[in-house]
Amino acid sequence: MNCKEGTVQQEWKMKPIDFESKFSAAELRKLYDDGPKIGGHRGAWSDCNIYVSLIGGIKGHGGMPYKLKTSTGSIPISRADAEELLRTRKIRKR
Repeated sequence: MNCKEGTVQQEWKMKPIDFESKFSAAELRKLYDDGPKIGGHRGAWSDCNIYVSLIGGIKGHGGMPYKLKTSTGSIPISRADAEELLRTRKIRKR
């Protein structure tokens, strides 16, 4: 997906990493696979300004998601995702 300058995704790519995990993005998605599938592929961008939260599958419109570095690359996560993943010790603050 080629996003123009000034989009949320482009700004997100420039920001530093907020959290990190030893798990891959696929492993984290699989942990919450039984959750709702509202927005499609979770922990990913669905549009240049919209991301889908990892746990709830909720689309985030325009807000800046946290940046989670996994063993396979960086993915966008919501505040609720971060709180749950920190609580269960799946991620740590960078």
